[in-house]
Amino acid sequence: MQIFLEFFGVAVRGYYFLPIPLILIFIIPYFGIKLSSWFYVGTAALEMGIVFVLALLMLGHPAPSSSLLAPFTPTVGISSFTLSVIFSLFFFTGYGSILTLAEETRSPKSSIPKMAVLSILGIGALELLFIYASQLNWGTSSTSSFASSSIFPTYLAAKTLLGVAGLVTLGVVAYISLVKGNIAIQNAASRGLYALGRDNILPPIFSKVHPKYRSPSGAIIANELMALVIIAATYLTFYFGLGIHSGITGDAAVYLIALLTVGYLLTHVLANVSVPFYFTRKERRSLSITKHYILPLASTAATIFALTLSFTGLTGYMASLPVIVAAYLILVLILVLRIRFKHPDIIAKAGRVIPDLEP
Repeated sequence: MQIFLEFFGVAVRGYYFLPIPLILIFIIPYFGIKLSSWFYVGTAALEMGIVFVLALLMLGHPAPSSSLLAPFTPTVGISSFTLSVIFSLFFFTGYGSILTLAEETRSPKSSIPKMAVLSILGIGALELLFIYASQLNWGTSSTSSFASSSIFPTYLAAKTLLGVAGLVTLGVVAYISLVKGNIAIQNAASRGLYALGRDNILPPIFSKVHPKYRSPSGAIIANELMALVIIAATYLTFYFGLGIHSGITGDAAVYLIALLTVGYLLTHVLANVSVPFYFTRKERRSLSITKHYILPLASTAATIFALTLSFTGLTGYMASLPVIVAAYLILVLILVLRIRFKHPDIIAKAGRVIPDLEP
């Protein structure tokens, strides 16, 4: 929103807008998954529609210097590429949230896998089309100026091809998309915390279910409070500890996005590693070497490779990312070992599906 307003010459600090998404991220999930679902569907239709139309218009208006094959030609080293992968994957993190909604979904065994795959393919195709069209419209021989432009190139294209009304619509849609993505994270994270509370790994407050809306209200409140603490701590650290005043919102956001994405990828790594163990021990009749060994382990290897290269050469405050991640993993390991030896009964029943949340 800050970047959008600057396009019209309005200078506003980014943190002035923080209360709006924080309130929506709390309210919409709190009042039940149906409200979140309708919000997803309604806003997604608008977002995908305007993005698709703008992509087609940009394809129809390429810069004279553009080459159709240039966007597919690598121009950076492997380290820069893998770092970009980390940030790119952040924009796909929403699809994983549907997996945490299985207990609130009708026919989850068939619908959840289908929607997970379809969402990745659909959004991936749309993003690929839009990125390709953006480069052609800007000029494939001017990619350096695309990245360093003081004005967001997509807004420039929208104003040129869709007019002021289209530009305003795109700005509103972009802001809604940001909020919606965080709502998906809230829904997923709160249900993860709820499950841990239900399994007695976390305090009982995390397993509290709202009597009317059937949402994990205790976990939602706790997750919102933790988010506020993390955001405040990051801002204070950047402002007082690092002395970053100008552009603090953008710098803090990039740092938190990187940290969140790394944590998300590590969660996938742990899940992938658990797959062969689970099916070998408990679902041997359904065991598939390809699905439960080769694919998860190959995905894990690729993710670790990308993370390792991304961490190489980090400077400044970004160099603290691997330290924080390592500290987090150590704390999690200590917690798991403590529960494993002091409360083995909790580990034995952890992960059971108990439909306390109604579809």
